[in-house]
Amino acid sequence: MLSGAVAKATNYMSDILYFFTNPLVLLLLVIWSVIWKGLALWRAARLNKPIWFGIILVVNTLGILEIVYLVATRKHFEEFKNNKQANSN
Repeated sequence: MLSGAVAKATNYMSDILYFFTNPLVLLLLVIWSVIWKGLALWRAARLNKPIWFGIILVVNTLGILEIVYLVATRKHFEEFKNNKQANSN
């Protein structure tokens, strides 16, 4: 019974490894990550948040940290844009 479960787990891990070593999947993950990282780095720079900029630059989470940062700073960024537009008029 136990050997059957081990065999299933081994097959499952083999499938996961095959999926993540597929060049197309890797390319899509890199593109996904670069887009989110770029957006989050741009926002951190615009909001003058050097600590967040450094964390986002160094930590690679496949976009998870970047998306959380973008959502968390959305309101602050909107205020920043509104203040900038008001000052330019």
